Amino acid sequence: MAQQVNVERSDGVETAPIPYLIAKLYSLLRGGDVFAMDLWKTQLDYYDVVYAFLSPEPMPKLWEKVREEMREDAVFVSNSFAVPDVEPSEIWSLSDRRETQLYVYYLSDFKTRPQGFADEAES
Repeated sequence: MAQQVNVERSDGVETAPIPYLIAKLYSLLRGGDVFAMDLWKTQLDYYDVVYAFLSPEPMPKLWEKVREEMREDAVFVSNSFAVPDVEPSEIWSLSDRRETQLYVYYLSDFKTRPQGFADEAES
């Protein structure tokens, strides 16, 4: 990602030791930074785009964090797992061997709602 045009900075977080070391080595070769830190303690408001490749289980909690911390003009992308009960802004189908689906959420597409209300896409 750090090698892409118009990408000022590319950061990643990982807590599992082996994936962290692999990502750290890759980032040394290709650019970007990887930090051994907890996603839940990472402030997201600095980022224009947040990309997640997690299991389905933490997606509702992550969506809540994204909605609370990211700016309205930011983008959240989830690899392979949609946020439950939230219609993505776009779905990108990649032509890789996994036939990966990227679920793209433009935060501007979602209403700012008081805490405790269900998330809904704007009509």
